[in-house]
Amino acid sequence: QRDETLADAVADVVAHTPTYSTIATFWYCPPEVPELEFRATIQGHYKVLEEGQTELRRSLAASRHYFDYEIADQVIAAHKGRRKGIRLGEPGVEVISAFRTPIGIETEIEPQEKPAMGRVSVTEEDKQRVLAVQEEMNISTQHATMQVLLDAADTAIALANVLECQPIEVAEQVEALIQQLEKQKQQEVELKAKLSEAEQMMGSVGHSAGTNKVIEQSLSMAHEFNDHLKQENGRLKGQLTTASQEIESLRSQLARFEASQQQLQQLQQLFSTGGINIPAPAAPQQQVNANRQPVSSSASGGYGNRQTEREYVPQPVVATEPLNGRSAQAPKTEESYSDQTDREVANLIREIMQYNDQQAADDSERWMINQSTLKRLTTRNQAVIKRVLEEDSMAAALEEHHNKYGLHGRVANRGKDINLLKAALGIQ
Repeated sequence: QRDETLADAVADVVAHTPTYSTIATFWYCPPEVPELEFRATIQGHYKVLEEGQTELRRSLAASRHYFDYEIADQVIAAHKGRRKGIRLGEPGVEVISAFRTPIGIETEIEPQEKPAMGRVSVTEEDKQRVLAVQEEMNISTQHATMQVLLDAADTAIALANVLECQPIEVAEQVEALIQQLEKQKQQEVELKAKLSEAEQMMGSVGHSAGTNKVIEQSLSMAHEFNDHLKQENGRLKGQLTTASQEIESLRSQLARFEASQQQLQQLQQLFSTGGINIPAPAAPQQQVNANRQPVSSSASGGYGNRQTEREYVPQPVVATEPLNGRSAQAPKTEESYSDQTDREVANLIREIMQYNDQQAADDSERWMINQSTLKRLTTRNQAVIKRVLEEDSMAAALEEHHNKYGLHGRVANRGKDINLLKAALGIQ
């Protein structure tokens, strides 16, 4: 009874205060009573749920704010998950009369009064609209027709809450949703058509899958071969550079050889013309000049004149050879020079190996024998050093030597003093 009095006193004040209905439901709403019905009743909005009330439309609009506030989860957890009527079991607390069930069998049931019927003023146009709805929906009474219209209004309000708009805007929102659905359906149809086209294309591509695979493999092999050609091209360029350097060296050697050969030919012509030179102190000056004349005409650069003006000293007999015969032996002289340079580098390598075996105290003093090390110890060019290192027997001996002491990689000679090695080998 106390709760009923409290509800009647504050009904008008809290009509738009959702916090009251939320707390009252949590404290006093019976578990079996629908929450919406309990809230409407305690706030004076119960007229919405009964027939014949004149404030029907206003009360429905007020129900939109019933759930603006909620009980916190930790409070509900503290009451073991109960959301309604947590204080109904306390002393002096009773269910309000609107939801109180009869106690005892002997209680008499009062006859239910018919709901009071009120009048609502409507225009003739609205009345005709109501009658048209009644006839179209085949409803028996105007009262039932009004109930249907009120239910539709309630539904419109609920939709307005969902769509976040005013009830009068529901139709526009629904129309927009319908257009959106139609657009989505059209997009779905287009997507299905494209999917079907893609499946057909995939089916046609499937027949040429084997050919495509062969093409892909061929392209892959072509790329690999192209990479190999690039590497080979780089290697050949390096070899070409080395060969060019070696050719320049050989040309220089050939020029020196040709100059020496020319001087030798001139000397041979001189000896061939003069024969064996014997001292002749009593010879007249005219005879000496006669002997000089052929030499001056045959020697170049005055070389023969300087030779004849010296004191006559007994000279050994020099056997002369034809010019063509000397030219034929020129390649042999060049090959001998190449053998000499190779032998020089090979001997240097053997001396370093002997140093590593006999004189070096430990691995910190042993040297890995490679192009870099040899270049710092000899004046021979890189091509000669590389040729000697790549010779089969030398390469095998070096590999065995390096494996013996674990001399591998660029760090094998790092931090070592080349001057100590030069001193040990007697190289200035």
